[in-house]
Amino acid sequence: ARIHSIALIHQQLYGSETLANIQLDQYGEQLCKMLGETLSTSDAICFEAQPVTATIEQAIPFGLILNELVTNALKYGRSAVGSAPIEVSVLQEGDDIVATVQDHGSGMKQLPSKGQPSTSLGLSLVQSLTRQLRGTIEFSNTTGTHVRLGFPKHHDSTSPN
Repeated sequence: ARIHSIALIHQQLYGSETLANIQLDQYGEQLCKMLGETLSTSDAICFEAQPVTATIEQAIPFGLILNELVTNALKYGRSAVGSAPIEVSVLQEGDDIVATVQDHGSGMKQLPSKGQPSTSLGLSLVQSLTRQLRGTIEFSNTTGTHVRLGFPKHHDSTSPN
């Protein structure tokens, strides 16, 4: 799935007018669809997005993070057949790009501590990639696990500013 998430970025690049920017809203939707099909839970994801572009340097770590979070939510956040769908959003808030993943399972047994390395390979990867984006990631157990990733939006390399 990690390799497919990178391959989707390349597909988007080939279909775009510029090779410098990726539509994260379209990419996120395609990635969630692919993950749902791969895990035979294609009806289990509710995706919401605004048109958001990011540089290729941001899109790759973003895609890997989203892949880990959605995969974990699909595997562990659906406590019973017929449970509520995983909610995924990709939005722009001011100068930041914000992605959230919310499941309705029993929640994480132990939430990652801020500044503490995770013992899980997937969450360790998420923490490392979040630092690469110069972003923040917050985990909470509300009604299931809620994860919020935020990182500064780089200006499009094609814009005159």
